[in-house]
Amino acid sequence: DSLDAETRFDTQETYERFQQWADTLNPYIQNTLAVVSDAVRGGNFVAEAAQAYAISLDTGMPGRSTSTDSSFGPLTRKYQVSPDHLGFRVGVMKLVETAVGTHTLYAPIPEDYQELIYGTTAQRGSPEQGRVSGRMRQISWISIPQLRAAVETYGLNSLAIPKVDVLDKLPEIQLGMEYVFPDGETSQIYDPSDPRMLDNRTQMNTLRLPGWQTSTAGLQEYADAPVQLRGIIETLSHLLGVPVISIGTAPHYGERIYAKGSPYKR
Repeated sequence: DSLDAETRFDTQETYERFQQWADTLNPYIQNTLAVVSDAVRGGNFVAEAAQAYAISLDTGMPGRSTSTDSSFGPLTRKYQVSPDHLGFRVGVMKLVETAVGTHTLYAPIPEDYQELIYGTTAQRGSPEQGRVSGRMRQISWISIPQLRAAVETYGLNSLAIPKVDVLDKLPEIQLGMEYVFPDGETSQIYDPSDPRMLDNRTQMNTLRLPGWQTSTAGLQEYADAPVQLRGIIETLSHLLGVPVISIGTAPHYGERIYAKGSPYKR
């Protein structure tokens, strides 16, 4: 009653409701070590890691990382299993990098390209803005050195690329190939311990590839994808050393192109 709130609730009623939930859930509450360990070893297990490589606690930039670990490490340590038991280790990446906050943009995309992406993502119901802050996300071209580091660090053996349809209108796609530091030195290594990586003057040399400039909505066969999109996908696979097994072409589940051998293909 001391809180200045319009809504009140009955504590006894709330307690009884939670007690009913406890009775319902109680048979399912147990030590998960044996259950998860057996499931992982048996190949019937799906786990999702959180956040992203470049903002993870161990692999992100100093002062710009979260308290999460985006790798399989916590899973394998907690449940005493080797990463070798994890069959498909899928990395999820977009063809452009988006971020909210004080991130260094090594290869920012032109403003007119950004507006095209903002408009398309708004139309598909998921605008490029922070869920909490509401600020529009910054957009830049992806960094191949950073992606290669993620693939190697986590032992990824496949990639899934969602939301290619938001780039349907772009005349070109660029891939960041190497960092160019203010002192003129170049590097193809993602090194978060290098202070030059936090310098806003650091840029990237990019590889320019033609965009497809046609709708990818509804496509489900790789052979039907625009040749320019297939060229970008195959270039990425070559540069990163792992196959792309899924390409998202619309907001809804199942609206994607499945590669041959994909675990998602039915």
